[in-house]
Formats: sequence, C-alpha cells, structure tokens
Amino acid sequence: MAVSGNKITKIALIFVGIGIAVGLAIALLVMQLEPTEEGDPYDRLSLSERTALVSSFVSASAKYKSKIVVNEDSSFTSAGQGGKPPYQYEWKFSDGITSSLQNMTRSFPSIGSYSGQITVKDSAGKTGQSSFTIEVVPKVTTS
Repeated sequence: MAVSGNKITKIALIFVGIGIAVGLAIALLVMQLEPTEEGDPYDRLSLSERTALVSSFVSASAKYKSKIVVNEDSSFTSAGQGGKPPYQYEWKFSDGITSSLQNMTRSFPSIGSYSGQITVKDSAGKTGQSSFTIEVVPKVTTS
C-alpha cells in the first residue's frame, strides 16, 4: 500500500490473456479510500480501471512503390515489430516469385496489377502479415 496524505491507494495487478498471438493485457485496479469526515479514513471508496497492452504479437510492415515501370528493378523493404526477435521474412507475389530476404529487389516482366504479401515470423513462431498491390506500367518514351 502507498500512503499519500489522507488517501490510501491499493493497486492490484491482474494479468489477462487476450488471445493467441494478440498479446497480454495488464489491468490495473486502483482503489482510493478517501475520508469524508475527520477520523473516518475508510468511509468512501472510488474505483477506476486502466488497461495497458503488452506487445507480444508480431506485426509486419512493407515499403515499396505502388507503381513500377515494367522490367525496371524495384526495392521492397520490410520490418518486423513486437514478439521475440530475431525475425524470419517471406515475400510472396501473385506471379509466383518468393523470397526469404528481409529486403529484396525485383522487376516485373509484364504490365498489369500484382498482389504481394510479406509474412514476418518471430523466434516464438508468431506471425504478422501485410498485403499490398502493385501496378506495373509501361515505360514512357519521349520522341
């Protein structure tokens, strides 16, 4: 118990699991006993609840150009967050190209729309994913 002037504050920590790969939440119950009259310090009880998220889930982010010129190299970078490093990375594109590099460079041989996905897996086996779409456009030439 912590004593602050006429208030006595009790803090109880309650650990609550909020799902597989989602994380844990810590619920803090704060009870304050406040005197209403002199000599009676336990007359009124106020109760509040606060919840803080502890990050045990994994998230994946990707950085890329959404429009790419056909047959030109383009960079794809990724970052994992949360969970338990180190991370493993897996890129998948709708044309069948895959990579296990964190950052990769590739070109697209045909004009059109391509979808992609980056999956990040932490050392505990938890995963996070991010999906994206790329438009491959023709090279503009000036005459």
